Amino acid sequence: MRTWATICHASNSMTQAPATPILDRSIVPDNDGSLYTAMINTLVSLNDFEQLQPANEEVPYLATFTLKHEHIRFLKEKYLCEAENRNTVVRCSTTVVVYAFIWIGYLKAKSIELETKEAHCIIAVDHRQWFQPPIPENYFGNCIGACFIQANMEDLAGPNGFFEACQAMSKAFEEVKKIGINDAKDWMKTALARFVHKPLTAAGSSRFRVYDVDFGWGKPSKVDIISVAYSGAMAVAQSREKRGGVEIGLSFIQSEMEVFKNYFDENLQNASP
Repeated sequence: MRTWATICHASNSMTQAPATPILDRSIVPDNDGSLYTAMINTLVSLNDFEQLQPANEEVPYLATFTLKHEHIRFLKEKYLCEAENRNTVVRCSTTVVVYAFIWIGYLKAKSIELETKEAHCIIAVDHRQWFQPPIPENYFGNCIGACFIQANMEDLAGPNGFFEACQAMSKAFEEVKKIGINDAKDWMKTALARFVHKPLTAAGSSRFRVYDVDFGWGKPSKVDIISVAYSGAMAVAQSREKRGGVEIGLSFIQSEMEVFKNYFDENLQNASP
């Protein structure tokens, strides 16, 4: 996107363009084609996919919630404080606390905590850096893999649910680093099995910096991922208002949206500027 935008932006010199995208598929180590074959063989059929779609016919609302820098700092401090009380060393990152916070609110809004003993979340992870040797950042292809997060619903619904969600996120991210794509052949099967538990999924990333992309008519004033309106995923982008913030786009029916909004406001009201 950045390369495309630079080419379209007449005021920019091509010397400012990002590195030219690499299209060489041989960079990805799948010499015998087994990974490709496994992915093709486990693709969800159209009938199976339709069964996974939400059955509720009520038209959903699409809303954007902004976690400002002070909100994220507040969540990090909350996580670290509880970790200190437990004498636990934790991996505290913006991704961990933001996704964990949204996950808890999602479960409450969907009333999933009343339906199952386990909670699931599926996050897309950029695997380029985990390959040996690492795949260049300008590789133009799909190196996105799945990160499966699982936690006990009773723990997430308890008073320390946010901490437990952060721990589950951190553990899953560390496992991705260790395993890499060694379990890639099972990603589709695992994802299909977990969709029955109504997992929270994510689309986009704050790292994409979509609000910095300028095709020559100015930077975008608002970016939405339209598919989340019916997929139920959360759309993630950097905040268009301030540096350091994160925008989360969510789709709920009206009653669910009210529950999530109340959760969001109540749990961030003590965050100081």
